[in-house]
Amino acid sequence: NATDLSRLSSALTLTDYTPKKTTWFSRLDAAKNSRVEYDISSEQMANLQMISNRASQEIHVHCQNAPVVSGSPSPLLLLSDNDKVFDFHAPHLKYTVISDACKESRADVSETVVKVETKAQRLPIRDFAIRYLPQSSTGSRVQYSIDRVCFY
Repeated sequence: NATDLSRLSSALTLTDYTPKKTTWFSRLDAAKNSRVEYDISSEQMANLQMISNRASQEIHVHCQNAPVVSGSPSPLLLLSDNDKVFDFHAPHLKYTVISDACKESRADVSETVVKVETKAQRLPIRDFAIRYLPQSSTGSRVQYSIDRVCFY
């Protein structure tokens, strides 16, 4: 039986970044300075992780003038519940790109969808980072929404 947590959306926007410097979303709002939270107690989350072997979660990245997956190194990093970093080019902690409309910098808003399938102890995703955006990404905007995490 699969257990999923309901969809969580965040309207964090990356508008100020330093090229070639990692920018974690949790650090953008100094007053908040926190990771993504879920509407479930830490005890319930730990129980789901303990009784499950695997888990999966999709992340939707809405972008404007910001290719968030394309390139090497890949700009998008995902921080797991146990502080492991998922990277598109990583050999073991890798996410899958479902669709990548953000691969071309465009003035209109596009969407890239990535999926993480991994050991249950690594999910849910707790933070996102933009490691690098091209110099031409002036006026870049990045927002994300998180789909349910499914434990199985």
